[in-house]
Amino acid sequence: MKEQGAPQVMQHRILLPLFILLIFCLLACGCSGSEKKGNPKFIEDGIELYNNGNYKDALWSFERYLIEDETSPTAAYAWGWKAVTYEALDKSDQALDCIDKAIAIQPNDADFWRAKERFLTDLGRTSEAAEAGRRAAALESASSPTSTTTPPVTAPVTTATPSITPSRFTDRDHSYVVMTRTQTAVLYNLSQETTTLAPAAYQAHGSRFRQMSLSFLNETEKNVPDDSHLHRSWELYRDALRNFARAGEYEEGAGAFFEKNDFVSMATSLQRTVEAMQEGNANLTLMQQQIDESGIEG
Repeated sequence: MKEQGAPQVMQHRILLPLFILLIFCLLACGCSGSEKKGNPKFIEDGIELYNNGNYKDALWSFERYLIEDETSPTAAYAWGWKAVTYEALDKSDQALDCIDKAIAIQPNDADFWRAKERFLTDLGRTSEAAEAGRRAAALESASSPTSTTTPPVTAPVTTATPSITPSRFTDRDHSYVVMTRTQTAVLYNLSQETTTLAPAAYQAHGSRFRQMSLSFLNETEKNVPDDSHLHRSWELYRDALRNFARAGEYEEGAGAFFEKNDFVSMATSLQRTVEAMQEGNANLTLMQQQIDESGIEG
């Protein structure tokens, strides 16, 4: 397996309006009947399988998502993960095919173009690799903060080759950045399901959100960065995950009250969900400030 490195620093602020908006949608209507294409749980499972070195099962998990959704921004993220997984299996042809699909959806994603450059280089197609590298460099130089109205679709396709960063940052610092970027993207995808939930589904969804937050919290506590700014952001991220776990617990409670036809208590639990989400997102905003101040983007 190739060494994992640090992709571009994530924009955590994308979660701030999202969580608040989605939970207020629960409070306002909570019972949308529209069906969301693609189940983000398959992406979550695929990432976990990939991190455990179980690449064949990871491919199938990403494919299960893509069976239902091949063209959305979130699908681009799944295509990117699938490309990285093929790369880990030394199947650069398949990796290139997947990354081309990701680029077709998100043509202005520099990480996708960097991955394409890498895959083409592995295949000996040096002139095409150079062109992909130029496209990536142009996008990197013109990069701007990710919009808060779109999903965090930047795939972690740079995990196989570390980015060039200031020498003062350690491997632990880069690992922390990679970890938090991946985790916040997964939490985003999981939270998107909220827009289509009926009240009867609150309990199961809240349980998943709580368990995912606690799982990420456990992983975070094992990945402490060395840089002082990043260490402060690490502390803030722990607080955010604790608040998200509480939000999931309150959402579970709302579902339980719904089953008992106790709608007053359900509304109270949903309000507490909103408050916990707001606290968590405040932590994420401060966390991003610390990452920005660290200068790890180079």
